[in-house]
Parts: sequence; structure tokens; C-alpha cells
Amino acid sequence: MELHHKLNQLLNSHKISYQSMEHPPGQTCELAAQMRGSELKIGGKSLLLKSKRGFHIFTLSAAFEADSTRMRKILRSQKLRFAKDEEFTSITGVPKGALPPFGRELHNLDLYLDLSILENDSIAFNAGLLTQSYILSTNDYLKISSPFICSFSKVK
Repeated sequence: MELHHKLNQLLNSHKISYQSMEHPPGQTCELAAQMRGSELKIGGKSLLLKSKRGFHIFTLSAAFEADSTRMRKILRSQKLRFAKDEEFTSITGVPKGALPPFGRELHNLDLYLDLSILENDSIAFNAGLLTQSYILSTNDYLKISSPFICSFSKVK
């Protein structure tokens, strides 16, 4: 719940308009999009990954898959793995699937944003809770996030 409040403070302090939607917890991006009544492609899927230098957040459109080879090249790391459940919760304060696409604004982590997010006028994501989503304009999102924009997605 703490991350959810921090996210609200971030959005409100920058006077960012967003649509808030409550829904049952979705186990997949496809189900979350269906419950939101939105296209899958506007969903921001955030992944927590560990390299030799530590943890990083990678966010891409839910309509795509992450390409681990590209992500390893971006991080200049031969080893890269998903965070274990206990690491994920300990570092982010939320369960897998609830991580909003923000890095240093909410965590002490770098955020890598895939170009697939920029193809859409809006972005939808779980707001630190599995039962609440926010939808906001991509332009507003980019005003308050500080991602490294790169390409690491591939077609499902």
C-alpha cells in the first residue's frame, strides 16, 4: 500500500491527470487489459531483473516479449535473471504484477523503457496494487519518469 500512496503523491504533485480503475486481480497482462477494457498494447509490463551490477526495472508494452539478449547488451552484462519472488517483494514492496513503471521516482533503481511504449498515446499499469490500474497519457508519463529509452522487445 505504501508504494501506491507514493505513486499517488508523485502524480498529484505534478498535476498529472489519470484514470483510476479498480478490478479483480489479473494473473496475466491479457486479463488485466480485458478487465480495464483497454488494448493490450497500452499496458506497461514492468519486469525486475538482476544483473552483475544489481537490480533494474525494464518496462515494455504488454503486447510484446522481452528479449534477454538485447537487455544483457544494454546492461553490458553476460548474466541476467528475473528477480526471485522474495527479492521482488523485498525490493519493490509489492507483489509481482503490481509494479508501476517508475524507477528513481519511486525506487532506487534505474528504469529502462522500451520503444514499444512510445508507440501509444496512453499507458496503463497496475498502481502498486493488483486490484487497481491507472491509465495516463504517455506524454505525461514521460514528463515525470526518467527512463533510459531503448529497444529490448520482440513480437510474441
